[in-house]
Amino acid sequence: MVNYIEYAIRELLSYGFYDLLVFILGTAFIYVLLKKFDITKSRIIDGIISLSVGFSLLAYKVLYGLSIVTPLTGFFMQIFVFGLIFFFGSLLASIFYPDLMKLLAETMKSRRTLFALVALVLAIAISSSLISVFWTAPLGAPGLGPDPTTVSIIVASIIVIIILMAISATQK
Repeated sequence: MVNYIEYAIRELLSYGFYDLLVFILGTAFIYVLLKKFDITKSRIIDGIISLSVGFSLLAYKVLYGLSIVTPLTGFFMQIFVFGLIFFFGSLLASIFYPDLMKLLAETMKSRRTLFALVALVLAIAISSSLISVFWTAPLGAPGLGPDPTTVSIIVASIIVIIILMAISATQK
């Protein structure tokens, strides 16, 4: 029996549709971060920076010969499963604990919870092989891009800076 959904997904994958979704997701994510922390004080500059990052994500497959669609799909699927487990767990707990929302609101304010969530996201990124995107050697032409170690250090530094900005924003 023919599975039409699988056939449609494979066709969209061959057309590069999911690479376009990575571009849209990356652009939106960077724009929201820039708007939230109000670094540039200008929405136009935020848009230009986020579009630049989005086009860089779009070009990653061409420049380095490695698609980030598969690891990103695994990452979001695992996040979705953890979200479902949390949702149904809190639904079940609300039956036994009458004021669960107040307890969750108090728990989510602590820094320990923030560190636990950051650790959970990093563990999911490692298990979905999303982290391997930073350490995989580029397959493009020689001299096309920087050394993979340099790219890994730069990306890891950016991730640490974003995490530190998020932690410092919760202290206000």
